[in-house]
Amino acid sequence: MAHILVIEDDPPSREVITEVLEFDGHQVVATRTAEEGLRHLPQVDLVVVDVMLPGMSGMDFTETARRLKPDIPILMLTSLAHQGDRIAGFKSGIDDYLTKPYDVTELLLRIKALLRRSGRSEVMQRGPYQIDVSERSVYHQNKAIELSRLEFDLLITLARSPGKAFSREELFEKVWSEESDALVRSVDVKIADLRRKMGDASWIQTVWGVGYRFKPDRDRS
Repeated sequence: MAHILVIEDDPPSREVITEVLEFDGHQVVATRTAEEGLRHLPQVDLVVVDVMLPGMSGMDFTETARRLKPDIPILMLTSLAHQGDRIAGFKSGIDDYLTKPYDVTELLLRIKALLRRSGRSEVMQRGPYQIDVSERSVYHQNKAIELSRLEFDLLITLARSPGKAFSREELFEKVWSEESDALVRSVDVKIADLRRKMGDASWIQTVWGVGYRFKPDRDRS
């Protein structure tokens, strides 16, 4: 999980980016202007910024941010696709440039790469379990838990949104590939395997009539 600042003046775009990043497990602060974004800069790990903003532009924001926090990763997300715009963006100090319309998966992968290069790995602490998303490892009281790819993907999907109930269909769509010959009931089998390997089945709860969820914060005792 990372703390990400999103600077986007278009409300629908700002809302979509925020929802995508939060669903991926990050904490997001979203602002309409670069001036407001600068006030949040000390508390964040990465910035996603548009170019065309009211007041201070994304380029000017980047130049200012570089002086205030030189190592902050900055991704410029904009509809300006001309080569000259890209060059100007990199000259201002950005680390990456993605044009609209963009693919959500590509956006998340670029953010993950920037965080990795900055030394900011995505690690979640869920009760007694430490889950390193970048390294795809899980530890329980400093002991590694060996999980298959499907088991790990199920775990991080649930653990990124503790308390959120996922249907079997949702989990199947997120974790299994489109080419898979598996059936939706395979989710139940893998959940059982995951619970057994974690050693405490109570952390992955059955929501009757819906599916499964990771134990919410308020239930952790």
